[in-house]
This record gives sequence, C-alpha cells and structure tokens, in this order.
Amino acid sequence: MSFLGPSSDAPFAERLAAVPRSRWIIAGLSLAVTLVIATGFLLESRWGYSGRVVKVVYFKSWDAGRSAADVARDTAGERTALATAAAQSRAYIATLPAAKQTAARAQYDAYMKAQPAELKP
Repeated sequence: MSFLGPSSDAPFAERLAAVPRSRWIIAGLSLAVTLVIATGFLLESRWGYSGRVVKVVYFKSWDAGRSAADVARDTAGERTALATAAAQSRAYIATLPAAKQTAARAQYDAYMKAQPAELKP
C-alpha cells in the first residue's frame, strides 16, 4: 500500500515528510490554543481575577397590607435583638486580654456605627 504514503519500515524522516502541511498547521494551532488556555488558568490561579467587586445588598420583603403597628413591632424586636447581641459582645470583649480588647472594641464600634439609626439601642 505504498500509494497511501511511506511504508512503516521507511525511515522516520521520510514518514515525517509525508505528513501534509495542513496537518502541521492544525497541530500547531491546537497546541497554541491549549497553551494559551492553560497559561490563562495558571495566571488566574496565581493572581486571581482582578474584576470589579460587587456588593450584594439584601432587603426584607413584606406584605403590601403591612400596618404601622406591624412595622413598630418588628422594629422593636430588631432593636431588642441588637441590644442583646451588643450586650453579649461587650461581655465577651471584657473577658479578652488587654491587647486583644482594643482590636475587638474597634471592630465592635465599627459594627455598631454601621447599624441603622432607628435600630441603635
């Protein structure tokens, strides 16, 4: 079957020369695309994606027929829960060593400052 290409007992260089040019081009492009994709994954895993950070904000959903009394009751409950959590946090911060207390107090103050004014105790 020598009309299909060099025989299997032909020298390697002769068999290599018999490969059509289009196959070499396809092989080179395939290797290049694979290397680009692998390099992209490697770089991304090393330095991470530097895209924009999106802040997600969640809102509560209520019925359309919610009364003012319901709003007041919910706000009072949230204020009580926040005051309880704040008291527990202050009690825990008091048990920490002096060096850690300052960092914990700064974190606590930043958290309390971020709370809505109507919920602050």
